[in-house]
Amino acid sequence: MKKFVFSVCALFAAATISFAQDVNEATDYFNAAVEYLNLGDKATALENFQKAYDIAKECGEAGQALVDQCESTIPQLALMVAKDYVKAGDYETAVAKAKEAAAIAAAMNADASVAEAEALIPNIYMQQGNTLLKAKDYAGAIKAYAENVAINPSNGKAYVNMAACYDKLGQTDKAEENYLLAAANGQEKAANKALGNIYLKKALAANKAKNFDQAIELANKSISFNETSKAHYVIGLAAQNSNKLDIAITAFEKYLELDPTASNAQDVRTVVDALKKAKK
Repeated sequence: MKKFVFSVCALFAAATISFAQDVNEATDYFNAAVEYLNLGDKATALENFQKAYDIAKECGEAGQALVDQCESTIPQLALMVAKDYVKAGDYETAVAKAKEAAAIAAAMNADASVAEAEALIPNIYMQQGNTLLKAKDYAGAIKAYAENVAINPSNGKAYVNMAACYDKLGQTDKAEENYLLAAANGQEKAANKALGNIYLKKALAANKAKNFDQAIELANKSISFNETSKAHYVIGLAAQNSNKLDIAITAFEKYLELDPTASNAQDVRTVVDALKKAKK
C-alpha cells in the first residue's frame, strides 16, 4: 500500500513539474509576442499570443493568468491585423483575416470584437469597390459591391456605385435596376438624378436617329425621375419634327420657364411664336 501511495505522489509531482514547464513555455511565447508587437509585427505577435494561449489553457489554474491576458489581447490584435491588410490594399486577405478575427473572438466570448469584425467585412468590400471604380475596373467593382450588399442589403450607396459601373459598361437595364434599389435605400436624390441622365441620353440618341415618338417617350421618362430643362427641349424638338404642335409648344414654354436665360432662349421664343401662328 505504501508503495502505491508513493507512486501516486510521484505521478503528482511529475505532473506539477510538467505544468510548470508548460506555463514557462507559454510565458516565453507571451513575452515574445509582446516584443514582436513593440516592433510593429502584429501578425507574428498574434501567432505567439495564440501559442501562449493554447498552451496556458492546458495548464489549468496555473495558466489562468496568461489565458486572461491573452483573451484580452488576441481578439483586438486579430482585428488590427485585418485592418493592416485593408490599408495595404490587399482586400481579399483582409476579408479572410476579418473572418478569422470574428471566429477567434467568438471562441473567446469577446462579443464586442465579434461584432466589430463582422461589421468590418462589408466595409472592406465597399472600399475595394471604390478603389476599383476609381481605377475604372468596373466589372471588378461590381463584384465587390455585390459582396457588400449581400451582407448589407440596405446600403444605398453601394447600389448607386454599382449602377454607375453598369452604366459605364453600357448595361443600362442593370444600371436602372440598381438605381431603383438605391432609391429604395436612402439614395433617392442621387439615384433619380442618374436615372434622369440615362433616359435623357437615350432621348437625345432617339431624336438624332429621327425616332421622334421614342424620343418624346424617353424624355418624359427622364423627367419622371429628374426634371430638367434639357429634357423638355428634346421633347419640343421631337414634337416639332413630328408635327405635334401642341406638345412642342408646351415643351418649349416649359424649357423657357426652367431656363429663361438659356443661350438659345430668344430663338426658342421665336419658334414658339411661329408654332402658335401655324396652329391658327
